[in-house]
Amino acid sequence: MTKPMDWSESDRKAIVGQLDRILSSEFFKQSERRRRFLAYIVGEALAGRAERLKGYTIALDVFDRPASFDPLVNPIVRMEAGRLRDKLRDYYQSIGRFDTIVVELPRGGYEPRIEIRREPLNRPERERSDTHFSTVSPRLKELNLSNTSHKRPDGPPSPEARDALLRGLSAFWRYTRQSCFEAQEHFSRAITLDKKYAAAHAWLARALVFEHSMGWESSHVSALGLAYEHSNRAVTLDGQSPMAQAVLGWTLLHTKDGVDALTAARRACSLEPNFPDGRLFLALALAAHGDGEAAMRNMETAMLLQPHPSSFYYYALGLCHFALAEYESAIEAFLQGIEINPSFMPNHYTLAITYGVSGLSTAAREEAAIVKADWPNVSKNFFLSEPLESISGTGKKNAGLIVA
Repeated sequence: MTKPMDWSESDRKAIVGQLDRILSSEFFKQSERRRRFLAYIVGEALAGRAERLKGYTIALDVFDRPASFDPLVNPIVRMEAGRLRDKLRDYYQSIGRFDTIVVELPRGGYEPRIEIRREPLNRPERERSDTHFSTVSPRLKELNLSNTSHKRPDGPPSPEARDALLRGLSAFWRYTRQSCFEAQEHFSRAITLDKKYAAAHAWLARALVFEHSMGWESSHVSALGLAYEHSNRAVTLDGQSPMAQAVLGWTLLHTKDGVDALTAARRACSLEPNFPDGRLFLALALAAHGDGEAAMRNMETAMLLQPHPSSFYYYALGLCHFALAEYESAIEAFLQGIEINPSFMPNHYTLAITYGVSGLSTAAREEAAIVKADWPNVSKNFFLSEPLESISGTGKKNAGLIVA
């Protein structure tokens, strides 16, 4: 292994080129935070300052934490380093397995190890023409379009209605206040164009539930009431739609009708066992009831079925870990969800609570400040299980969040 003082100018250029290849790979393109972390530590190594890499400086320079940050209290840098280490390993076990420059992050510190292989590895003849190595499961596409429309006696939805639905999906997945209302407009247009479009009713209900959970609804309109109407309408129009059943279950869970929520979520999974959102909503309903083990089994299945999990999936995964009292794993899941989409506030909210439960009060209050800046009157109770809700309440108190 070459040492920094042995690097020639051409070596340094090659290392920068290797860094660019890693950062542009599928393992890093979804996480800007992970990209910044790797670029920072490699840059410091190239500048001869690798031995100065500490959790405190990384927190300030990479994660934009305040000067009051305490790495002994807030484990964010340590956890991010673990994920960075795993992603580097995944990269070099797949598309980077024949690269002549290897970047690693050894355990126990933040100084990268950079190896320049002067003799390239022998590449199997049959693989020399390969230009891409995919680790994404071919079983499912990122968007399962089979769950946005179903066969009907009067034919499929019109192209215009389907286009409106897809535009709504694109907006909804940004998870901001503006995008939520924009999505509702598109879903409503799809329904106007085709009143029997079950998927449009289901997605409108899902957007309305999110509006309710975020406290964005106006005082004279009940978003949850409208969500219940549209989710029921979706099931009435297409009782064989797993999406319609799953969203009905999600709506009922927010009305605190836990038994019927479980029934609807289980029906969604029985209609299509390989529907990832069905497993997701069943996991959430089970976690809310305190059945952490069954919740985790379904959530693990959902993660396997969905090759590109969204921030919402990591939120659900974190809640399953929370229900099992696996707080460190819950924190990791919420942080990963935040990496994918920082705008999805429920991950920040539940992360603050979990920090609070774990006794990390400083980190809890830092995260709660992010929540309250966007969600000032938040006080949501997710768990139907009294013991879990009591634990969650302790976390809210320690984080400085309002407790209902």
